[in-house]
Amino acid sequence: MGFVQMKEGAEVTPEELMEFVNGQVAPYKKLREIRFIEKMPLLATGKVNRRELNSMLDQ
Repeated sequence: MGFVQMKEGAEVTPEELMEFVNGQVAPYKKLREIRFIEKMPLLATGKVNRRELNSMLDQ
């Protein structure tokens, strides 16, 4: 699964993103689903908060 935060004014479909990513990565790393989110959850250090992203999987 991939989480994507879109830039203002950008337009792309999940299918277009998956096609691009899947053409760049090894077969076992291919995406099966993409979710668009309003804002990427970050820690104080500026890194992505993976625990919060994992909690979004249940929603």
